[in-house]
Amino acid sequence: MKENFIWHEHDTVELFMVLDGELIIDLVNDKTIKLLPGEIFMVPSHTQHRTRSNGRTVNLCFEKKDNDINGIS
Repeated sequence: MKENFIWHEHDTVELFMVLDGELIIDLVNDKTIKLLPGEIFMVPSHTQHRTRSNGRTVNLCFEKKDNDINGIS
């Protein structure tokens, strides 16, 4: 991951696990989660969020195969 993602939400939970770098997850309630290698975080369903980084980040994202993004500009 090298670019910021848009604000969006899913009908199901989404789980992130960082392998390298630092992943930043902004939540709609002005809360920010910072994950380092080996750390995980689950975004609850129907929670507006976006992912970003300050540099190269390698992470795994676990989500439903046909997960639609309900984007917010």
